[in-house]
Amino acid sequence: MGFLSGCSPLQKDFRSKNYFSLEIAPLERPESEVPDLLPKGLLIRELAISPEFATSFFVYQISPVQYEEDYYNQFMVPPARMITNLLRENLYDAGLFRPVFQGNPADIDFRLWGKIVHLYVDMKDIAHPYCVLSMRLILEKQETGVLQGESDQEQGFAQVVCQLYEARVPVASNTPGKIALGWSECLHQILSQFYEDMQDQEISVMKSGGRT
Repeated sequence: MGFLSGCSPLQKDFRSKNYFSLEIAPLERPESEVPDLLPKGLLIRELAISPEFATSFFVYQISPVQYEEDYYNQFMVPPARMITNLLRENLYDAGLFRPVFQGNPADIDFRLWGKIVHLYVDMKDIAHPYCVLSMRLILEKQETGVLQGESDQEQGFAQVVCQLYEARVPVASNTPGKIALGWSECLHQILSQFYEDMQDQEISVMKSGGRT
């Protein structure tokens, strides 16, 4: 895989750098038949990312084996951290899970981790660019009857979802703002599919207990 710098197929302003973030619509909050059920605890680890896309600069694929970084248009924060934070915000804010942290293993009912495999703009056909995002997400559930101490934390989990999610969204125009919107739509599609997969597995994300 080769990377080039220099002339970019994107329309850009050479006077300054442009910084972008991704935004996704919130997931719908599930309705519980029992109002006093509490969300189960979910630990979300920061996603890994393929080294060729571990950059804040936008990356364009201009041939099957050739890529280019755009030094004028980039993410405000490293993409793995940004996408991890968006996952946390959406899954927690939707009431699907409650946040827990690595230092509280007894509160962890589920844990989510994974890897961003691809994050680029397909510019092989300059007239029809596509935003591309693929992610492998792995959701694991704490097995019942297993002590949750630090020493046995790793063997106490079983995979319930392990899937490579891929999204390709056409870009309305070769502008950085439209590209950021395209990646945001990719992420929304992937997270929606992940939520559907949780429902297909009939994963119970609620547990009994009065709210405080």
